[in-house]
Amino acid sequence: LLASRPLTGLLPASPSEEQAIRKVITDAYIGRLSADRDVEAVSDGFQPDFVLHLLNAGQVIHAPLEMWLDRLGLDGTPGETTVEGEFVSIDVTGNEANVKLEVREDGVHIYTDYFGLYKVDGDWKIVNKLFHPH
Repeated sequence: LLASRPLTGLLPASPSEEQAIRKVITDAYIGRLSADRDVEAVSDGFQPDFVLHLLNAGQVIHAPLEMWLDRLGLDGTPGETTVEGEFVSIDVTGNEANVKLEVREDGVHIYTDYFGLYKVDGDWKIVNKLFHPH
C-alpha cells in the first residue's frame, strides 16, 4: 500500500528554504527583541492575523499580533538585554513550516518557542507561536 503512494514531505527542506525561515525569525523576532526593538520591523515577519497561544492558569489564551506587540513594549530604542535564539529544528512541508527555538536572555534559558509559518507570495511569514517558559 505505501509503495503505491508517493511519499511527500519526507525529504528535508532545501538549504535555501531553511535559510529563509531562519532569516525571518531572526530578523523579525530574535534580532528585534534586543537590538532596535522596532515594531514595524517585527511586524514585517508576521502575518497580520498572527496569533500567540499561551497557557495561563490552565486556560488557553489567544493573543492577536497587535496585543502581543503592545505587551512587548517595542519602542525603537535598544534593549537592555541580549536575546539569542538557537534553532533546534525546522520542519518544512511544501509551503508550511514548524520551528522549535530555544531562547536565551543574557545567557539564561527563558523560553522554548514553537513557530508556525506559511510561505505566502514567496515570503515566509510567522502565523502562530506557542511557547514554554523556563
